[in-house]
Amino acid sequence: MPISVKMARRCYAEELRFSANVTSRAVIDAFATVPRERFVGPGPWKIKSPMWMGEYWITADADPRHVYHDTLIALDAARHQQWPAEPMGCFVRPTRH
Repeated sequence: MPISVKMARRCYAEELRFSANVTSRAVIDAFATVPRERFVGPGPWKIKSPMWMGEYWITADADPRHVYHDTLIALDAARHQQWPAEPMGCFVRPTRH
């Protein structure tokens, strides 16, 4: 059985702890709570992996769980506008305690 969207958000947030070295529990909890799909429009989505910056590919359907990966999501592929502008690891900086 597939995981819920809520669980996909939590897994995505927890993965950012390692891929972006996020140490703030508040930031992790924010990523686990905020519905990313609200910012990228309706699916299916054109996505691109930061590990392979070739062409975008299109998700199989509009399942919001597709956007809970560290990928770039096209807002306007023809104009090279994507969300986020860089992979999340580039935006989230570690905090010092």
